[in-house]
Amino acid sequence: MKAQVTDFSPQDKGTTSSTEAYKTATNSSPIENSVRNNLIIIQQNYQLKDVTMKKNNLYGRGGKKHFGTVYTVGVKSENGYYTNGRAVLPWLYDSNYSKYSSNDQYQPVISETNYRLWGVQKYQKLKFNSDPGKLSQDSILFVKRKLSEPMLPIDPSTGNQKGWIVWVVKNNKATEPDAFFLSTQATELKFNASTGMAELKGSAPQQVVFGLFVTQQENKRGQIVTALSGFAIKGDGKWLVKKPAVVTSTNTTKNNVIVVNPDELTPTKK
Repeated sequence: MKAQVTDFSPQDKGTTSSTEAYKTATNSSPIENSVRNNLIIIQQNYQLKDVTMKKNNLYGRGGKKHFGTVYTVGVKSENGYYTNGRAVLPWLYDSNYSKYSSNDQYQPVISETNYRLWGVQKYQKLKFNSDPGKLSQDSILFVKRKLSEPMLPIDPSTGNQKGWIVWVVKNNKATEPDAFFLSTQATELKFNASTGMAELKGSAPQQVVFGLFVTQQENKRGQIVTALSGFAIKGDGKWLVKKPAVVTSTNTTKNNVIVVNPDELTPTKK
């Protein structure tokens, strides 16, 4: 007998911390559990590089090795994982970098990338391609690196689809900077066949870090599985959902000059 598709009724907003997810997974919806098991927490560290120097030109901040650290998530899928601009350009999401952003002397560079499974506290090192040119215009990046199973299959189909938007939201009530919770809502979207885009009605929770659209599909064995069917992106004051697609290049430029305090920078040890 084939498994039954879960009823498309609205789900309660999740409040489970990403550091305690497995302890309360039984209290969450089946869809949230399926998504949670395929998420990783990415810790992206960066330093500033003084381009006027040839040696010892990498700097942390305030006596620390790294100038800044930003957290985001990755979605495990076939042959790799998807992440967003917070992982590729973490300095743009760090207020400490703002006064250096227009200074041509200091260039931000990825210094170390770590990840952990949702619900697991220990981080592992992760090789990461930090080329911003591979970030798509909608800030979605696919990294070809297989991680541990399970992983979400891709659903590229267009037209009308019922499914769920799963928001990954920063938990401001937690003391950990890498604490997130899931907020899930049932929805029905109409995807344009040529653009692979659909408009999402309603609003998103505050402090959203990532948003994905999932559906339930029948696999070759007759089992009902959760599939990755799109990413929620914000543009022109509204939320859209875009099907997983090949990423395109984008360029960023910086023109202004600002005076900064070099005493704040901490040289890193070789």
